[in-house]
Amino acid sequence: HSLPLIQHSAERLDSIELYPFIQLINKNIGACMVGHLNIPVWDWEEKPTSLSPFVIRNLLREKLNFQGLIITDALNMRGVTDYGHGPSIELAAFQAGNDMLLFPGTVSGTIQSLKEGVMNGEITERDINVRVKRILLAKHSMGLSKPQKLSTVDPGKQMAQVIRIQRK
Repeated sequence: HSLPLIQHSAERLDSIELYPFIQLINKNIGACMVGHLNIPVWDWEEKPTSLSPFVIRNLLREKLNFQGLIITDALNMRGVTDYGHGPSIELAAFQAGNDMLLFPGTVSGTIQSLKEGVMNGEITERDINVRVKRILLAKHSMGLSKPQKLSTVDPGKQMAQVIRIQRK
């Protein structure tokens, strides 16, 4: 298998594997990365979880009421590229409900794929606006909407300052 196969029951997944996610979501964690896994009990089409509307929309958004950013694992990883999903893995990941797509094939190709998705009615402008708003709100909550001066002289020290600004 190029995707890790998780064959646990729904009961076990709910009580054990999801437990840390539920705890973090209840503490308002800001983001969650969806890995490329094959969990047949959650997606009978055996899509990678990162491309699964059931996992992202139904489980994370609806059942667990997760409001933060949902980020794919790297889309250039073999587990998901071997899946060979239709016109574009990036479009499939977006349609599934991901907000941010990591390591797409190419940025320009992804943009073109999303444009075509809008033109073909596969995604809506509203879908894009919801994702962009969520990303902008996350940036704002981290204090990234204000200009910050960064020094290249001591990047470690500068990063510590940025982290302190974000915690205020």
